[in-house]
Amino acid sequence: MKGSWSNLLFLLVILLGVIGLVSLMWLHPMLLVKRLIIGGLIIGGIYVVYRLVTRHSPNETQAYRRAVRQSKKRKKPFARERRRSSSNLRAITTNKSLKKRRPPLERIRHKGHGHLTVIEGKKKKKKRSFL
Repeated sequence: MKGSWSNLLFLLVILLGVIGLVSLMWLHPMLLVKRLIIGGLIIGGIYVVYRLVTRHSPNETQAYRRAVRQSKKRKKPFARERRRSSSNLRAITTNKSLKKRRPPLERIRHKGHGHLTVIEGKKKKKKRSFL
């Protein structure tokens, strides 16, 4: 029941708006044109102010792109390592073959923790006793 009343009210408001627009166009067409131009100028002014306020400086954009590039470079080696390690899954039968296939320590990559930082401070605080 509530939905039908709100739909009826919405249609009534739309109908009255259309009737007002048609009557204004019929009786005072220049007034309608004047109001449309003023409305367009106001909307254009708001748009220009919005673009000026939200405009990014070129330095911010360059810094963002550089950070994205560095992030991609940092993540690329780990993706390659994962692909290699999954394709190298096979059974090793003898100890000799294990020693031959072991990669040198220089090639082994460890995953870095770029999101972790070290906080400097007092590591050994003395506990005070209140007794």
